[in-house]
Amino acid sequence: MTTGHILSDLTTTIPSGKVGLYFERQWSGGDRSHGSSRPVKPVSPGSFHDFVVSSGIQNLRKGDRVAHMDNLLSRWRSMRDSYNLQLHAYHKQKAEWRKSLKTELHSYSLRLMSQRHGTCSYRNIPGNWGSEFSSSSGAFGSVNPSVTWNNNDEISLINKVQGQLDGGVGFHLGVSLAEADQTFRMIRDNARRFRRIGESLVAGDINKAFRVALNGSSAHHIRGLRGLKTASDNYLLFMFGVIPLVDSVIDAARHYGYKAARARVIRVSAKREIEASVAGPSHGFWTQRGSTTIKGQVIAYIDTNELTDEEGAFDLPSILWERLPYSFVVDWWFNVGNYLTALHTSRLTSGSRFCRTQTTRVKIGDYGTGSIYSISPISPSSLSVVQVERNISSVLAVPPPRMKPLLHPKSEVMLTHALEAVALITKKSHIFKPAFEKLGL
Repeated sequence: MTTGHILSDLTTTIPSGKVGLYFERQWSGGDRSHGSSRPVKPVSPGSFHDFVVSSGIQNLRKGDRVAHMDNLLSRWRSMRDSYNLQLHAYHKQKAEWRKSLKTELHSYSLRLMSQRHGTCSYRNIPGNWGSEFSSSSGAFGSVNPSVTWNNNDEISLINKVQGQLDGGVGFHLGVSLAEADQTFRMIRDNARRFRRIGESLVAGDINKAFRVALNGSSAHHIRGLRGLKTASDNYLLFMFGVIPLVDSVIDAARHYGYKAARARVIRVSAKREIEASVAGPSHGFWTQRGSTTIKGQVIAYIDTNELTDEEGAFDLPSILWERLPYSFVVDWWFNVGNYLTALHTSRLTSGSRFCRTQTTRVKIGDYGTGSIYSISPISPSSLSVVQVERNISSVLAVPPPRMKPLLHPKSEVMLTHALEAVALITKKSHIFKPAFEKLGL
């Protein structure tokens, strides 16, 4: 076990707070094996000219130099050939050594903190009072950009491991087959309408394509709620029928192409990163930019001969979930689909060794003028914290999913969900109609 602690506190305290530099590093982790010492590179014999000069040939008579030169050349060539053989062996040993370092997984933890407590002069603008020399951190404190790594992030990271196993395409044969019969039925029932929409688009008649999408025909009148229901059916068919079918065919081809050419032992490396940043306290009296980043990573060396059911053909939980009507609506808020896929990945890779690393970085910059305080830095202020936790395990533990925010933080995803929700409600309007009539709506 290797442990250590370095502390350098060069701060001093003045009435308003701390000033100066502070550095601390604390770590602990398992030692590497004694057999992993770095190979030593052989010493080069140098150029022939340098070898001749070092031999002292200039001290011989001119008549003896020619005969001695032939002997020197023979010796230098022998040394050069020996060096080349040693150099070749060195590079092979170095490659094996570097490979052993990567595959030799061991736990490790690190906390690194660097603080610079600067000084500043500031003035309270409304009150017209302030200080000409003050500790910045003592006078204004520090922002705290907060971000949390939750169960959904862990599930997403494990799904990225599955993506590395199938060549980064995310192919799942079981789910594709579970959706196939419904997809083909939807396409069969609407094939004529899609053909007419396509013909209208190719001809450049956008209005006709729109009417066909709403009415099912090119009639010039719009059929009210029925037309809106038809458009909703088309939208849901396209989003959950046509697109998944095309993607599944492409992903299957890419997956089997990757699988046919991959090595017996593959290195899997999956990463996920989340970040939060702020420009200062929410009140805006002064500014101080800061950011917090959390990066999760999983590394493993996996023997592909030990993997079974890579395509997910027997992943019954995921297949049954996809067969449930409107399961995609539940996935908007509870990540059940990805959770079941992650469980399949965990079962698929059980017995392998995984190196799970989580790195948290916090960076906070200098202070600036805001709505209340005018700040002029005299010496800079900053804060940097790095926290690393690395664990070794023989299984990928899958936590249960957490509920997502009601409104997705990404506007494009929120818009997609809204369109799908409107289309779904319109499609099922006949179910809600009696309830509306009872309410007098």
